[in-house]
Amino acid sequence: MPHIIEASNVSRPKLLDGLLNREQLEAETGWRWRTILRNEAEGLPVIVIRGTKLYPVEKVREWIMSKVREREAPRRGRPKKNS
Repeated sequence: MPHIIEASNVSRPKLLDGLLNREQLEAETGWRWRTILRNEAEGLPVIVIRGTKLYPVEKVREWIMSKVREREAPRRGRPKKNS
C-alpha cells in the first residue's frame, strides 16, 4: 500500500516569504507612507502585484546599506573666498 503524505505535514516555503507589505515596512523602519513613497522614487525596491506593493526584505536591506555615508573630517581653517 503506497504511503500518502498529507499536505498539512509537509513543510514548504510560503510563496511570499521574504516580502513585506507597507504596514510591515512601516513597523520595521519607522517610516511613514509619505517617506516610503519618497524612497520608492529614489530607488527603494518594490514589487507591485495587482495594486498591492510588496517590499523584498533583502533588497530593501541592500538599498538601505547603499545609502550609508561616511563622515567627512571637518576642514581646518577659514573657508576661502571665491574670486
